[in-house]
Amino acid sequence: MLKRLLLIGGICLVLIVIVVFSVIRTNEKNLENEFRNYLVKEKKYSENDIAHISSRFGKMPKYGVFVIFKDEPEVTYSYVKKDKWIQLGPSDAEIQSGKKFKHIDDRLQ
Repeated sequence: MLKRLLLIGGICLVLIVIVVFSVIRTNEKNLENEFRNYLVKEKKYSENDIAHISSRFGKMPKYGVFVIFKDEPEVTYSYVKKDKWIQLGPSDAEIQSGKKFKHIDDRLQ
């Protein structure tokens, strides 16, 4: 009886973990797609301008989206979605260092 209870508890735990990871990955994929649409439709980038978009679940922000553009492969721009998309990076220190960034949002220049 105890073995059966442990087996059922173990199976339930594994299922919960699978569901949680699935929900997180689904949210990340949806956010990546939404951000790609934002870049193409609102910011007027071409699909060919974008090298890579990824999203990660974290503490702060809860979900961050990161983009690398083909013409600037050494820089990763980070965004978060509040009421609208907000660019978080490159950092202020990087911007103030004098390095020129090609895809900084107007409010950061």
